[in-house]
Amino acid sequence: MTRFRSYALALVAVLFATPVLAQTGSGRWMRVEANPYVGAFVLDDSELEEAGLEADIGPILGGRVGVTLGDDWLIEGSYGYASVSLEESEFTGGPVEEFENDLGVHLVHGSIGYLIGTDVAPTKLVLTAGTGVMWVDPEVGESDADFLVGLGAGFTHPVNEWIAFKGDFRDHITFCSAPERVDDFSVCSEDEALNNFEISGGLQFFLY
Repeated sequence: MTRFRSYALALVAVLFATPVLAQTGSGRWMRVEANPYVGAFVLDDSELEEAGLEADIGPILGGRVGVTLGDDWLIEGSYGYASVSLEESEFTGGPVEEFENDLGVHLVHGSIGYLIGTDVAPTKLVLTAGTGVMWVDPEVGESDADFLVGLGAGFTHPVNEWIAFKGDFRDHITFCSAPERVDDFSVCSEDEALNNFEISGGLQFFLY
């Protein structure tokens, strides 16, 4: 009877410990994670409006690989690809000739995140900052690459011990350079900082 009671108490302890483990993490000082994601990308077309053009909101997909250090810090590298269509603006009248140019936007950057959690709920707020490169590959014209600084805010919510849902809102601030030649493609006509927005989400898998 005493042995049965010991087994029962051990089982109860495991059952109660499992959700707590899922909320606070595995107890490891370091965890490796992978986060495929999908979402929407908004290219800053404020400079293009002067030429009678506008960029549609396009889909974005990509992946992040990160390392969580303790309960507070996240270091990650990511790659995203967005497809954006550039066409005549409906509000400014657009150019005389019909124009359309599909753009492939590549985002490569690394960032550091700070996780903010509470004892009330397992959801954690994530603040991120980092640097990288964004290059735009137009259907017509030469590709253009610019240095970027990324700022973001998001959240993670555990599904179980090894999977969480992660949502992100990021501002990819690119330092656009004016084209050197008339035929070169650029989203700006002069040197300027542009704000390109990303809203995305996906499952976060803890690999270790």
